[in-house]
Amino acid sequence: MNDRHMIIRESDDNHRHEWDFSVHVNSKGIIVSLSQYRLYTRETRRHKFKAARNNAYDRVFKNGNLMGLTDVPFPDDVIEEVRQRVQESIIIQTDE
Repeated sequence: MNDRHMIIRESDDNHRHEWDFSVHVNSKGIIVSLSQYRLYTRETRRHKFKAARNNAYDRVFKNGNLMGLTDVPFPDDVIEEVRQRVQESIIIQTDE
C-alpha cells in the first residue's frame, strides 16, 4: 500500500492549511508520514489564497524547507482524520 492523503483546514477566512500524508507498509507495520505541509493566506475573502513565505515543509526537498518538521502544527482532528482514512482504505480480501 502506497497511498497519499491530503487534509485541508481553514483556520479562519484568510488562512488555509494543507497536510499531505504518505502511507507505506513495511515489516514494522503501516507507516504514515508527512510528505508536505503548506500554509496559504489571503488579504480578504475576495482575494485568492497564496502560499505563505515562511510556512512550508517538504520531506523530499529538505533544502527548500522554510520550517522544520517540529514546527509543523498537527491538530488532533487532522491526526484523527488521517488515521480514519487509512483504516478505511484497508481491504481484507477473503477470496481470490
